[in-house]
Amino acid sequence: MQPDLHQILKQYWGYNTFRKGQEDIINSVIAAKDTIALLPTGGGKSLCFQIPALAMEGICIVVSPLVALMKDQTDRLKKIGIKAELVYSGKSSKEIDRILDNCIFAGDIKFLYTSPERLQNPVFQARFERMNVNLIAVDEAHCISQWGYDFRPEYLKIAELRKIKPNIPIIAVTASATPAVVKDIAEKLWLKDPIIYKSSFERANLSYVVRETDDKTGQLLQIVDKIIGTTILYANNRKATKEIALLLNKNGYQADYYHAGLTMIEREKKQNDWLQNKIRIMCCTNAFGMGIDKADVRLVIHYEMPDSIEAYYQEAGRAGRDGNKSFAVLLTHPADEEKKKEMQAVRFPEFSFIQEVYNHLCSQLMIPWGEGQYSSYDFEIGAFCKKYNYDTQTTYSALKILEQNQWLKLNDAIHEPSKVMILSDEFTLYKLEVENPVYDTLLKFLLRSYGGILDHYIIIQEEQIAAKIKWTTAQVIELLNKLKKLEVLDYTPRKDNPQIYFLEDRIKKEDLLLDTQLINFLKTTYITRQTKMLEYTKLVDECRSNYIRDYFADEGILLPCGICDNCIANRKKLDNNKSSEEKLLKLLYNNPTTIADLVNNQPSHIKNERLAVIRKLLDDGELLVVDAKLCVK
Repeated sequence: MQPDLHQILKQYWGYNTFRKGQEDIINSVIAAKDTIALLPTGGGKSLCFQIPALAMEGICIVVSPLVALMKDQTDRLKKIGIKAELVYSGKSSKEIDRILDNCIFAGDIKFLYTSPERLQNPVFQARFERMNVNLIAVDEAHCISQWGYDFRPEYLKIAELRKIKPNIPIIAVTASATPAVVKDIAEKLWLKDPIIYKSSFERANLSYVVRETDDKTGQLLQIVDKIIGTTILYANNRKATKEIALLLNKNGYQADYYHAGLTMIEREKKQNDWLQNKIRIMCCTNAFGMGIDKADVRLVIHYEMPDSIEAYYQEAGRAGRDGNKSFAVLLTHPADEEKKKEMQAVRFPEFSFIQEVYNHLCSQLMIPWGEGQYSSYDFEIGAFCKKYNYDTQTTYSALKILEQNQWLKLNDAIHEPSKVMILSDEFTLYKLEVENPVYDTLLKFLLRSYGGILDHYIIIQEEQIAAKIKWTTAQVIELLNKLKKLEVLDYTPRKDNPQIYFLEDRIKKEDLLLDTQLINFLKTTYITRQTKMLEYTKLVDECRSNYIRDYFADEGILLPCGICDNCIANRKKLDNNKSSEEKLLKLLYNNPTTIADLVNNQPSHIKNERLAVIRKLLDDGELLVVDAKLCVK
């Protein structure tokens, strides 16, 4: 019997109806067909795999590249009463083991979110084989394609799951993919006759605007004064986000800044203030926006030009999700083209620099030669660059190339609270307490205060424990670490920092191998996408929405949107031309005149405009030439 999809939608998400395309995609998945779904930002991609997974018996494996996004989604599912788990390289091996076991034996877990590199782990694959899997969902599926703007080679390993469970359907979802990327997704995931659902890339309520200016700050103030409402402003670096927020506040606008270098507490407060409209304008890097569910964003401003149409479309698309008119404004400078060329060297640094970054990174983290594989380390790029006097953007690019060549993995900063689980039985605990009275107070407090600590991981706050047992926080942490070494318990301290996860043991920098063919290909495609982005900014008469839709090979009819800056300018020209035609016809109705008399002694711009009007009226048959004079027909 087919489950009631509308009932599931209403029960957990409170919606009465699906958005356009969602139900077709869901039915395709329930029919066990491999599916590719291209839906715009805010189009409800997650529901396209979450609802069918809930409608079927078993667990859905969700693969995503961003730990922060996975955590956001699992937290949301838990809040609405759906059991979901998350495994990634920042968790302890014991906790990951426990989660994977629960996914096999606890029949109520419906979603397991994981990063793609985890799929290569033999331990994961062995557990995956024993799980009752109903669906594999690949989020941000464009990451699998070298033609895509965010290629991640670990995505190429996802298809290995097909060898283990060949009959489990796969759904791949993304907001932005060209036809070449869609073809790549199907091939690289080994999809069988996939159903491809492509929604239109048109955003009928979104007005795309480009403003070239020598004075970006002045233009910015004019824009935020004119367009009222919740605003996201994207800048290229952390320093700029803070400086622009300060500028806006000085001019009377409620603004704040957000980037990955802030602590988790700071990020959560800023995000909540913006969501609750305590802050109108969030100045941010692209670390802000993923998973943000705010429908009434009226304005998205890009203070600098993104590197690709894909990135721009996705970020600009965070405006106007409620369907009301909104604006996506891109500020450009005459020198942007030269700056973009300079960025090519930043995005693809010299091989010697990449070797140096790798070596210094291993040294700073104190990784011995021949060791480090599958180890995670807290990593703050700002401090690293300051220590070695590196440019932050170039260093980040070097790390991304190391990631693309599968030497390491960069994880975004997320808040992972401290967790404890007692591993020993009661007899061992009693023996330890008697032999080491120093442990007695802490162990008894943990057992008394946290029910279930013998069976699963419990979230703790070291400061609260310290206050209760009248110790210092440092003493509590020290003793927890000692008990962990004794394997009495497993203790994972809270994490707020970005992390680096090493996929291989440390080697000498001279032995570092990089796929130069891949790097050159990625550089070529990067330049191509960059060129298309520059071309977009220089459009004069063409509809900007149509340009974006054509870039993604939108199959719909490309009619001018009517609300982008170019369409508005074209309409004004048309109105002006119509007015000019009417004036000229009125002038000539009783006074036939030569063309020379009409255009001589006029400024060049008026002369050219009038000649164009005369030519059009002659072509339309509205005017005739009689005895060298223009007459109304």
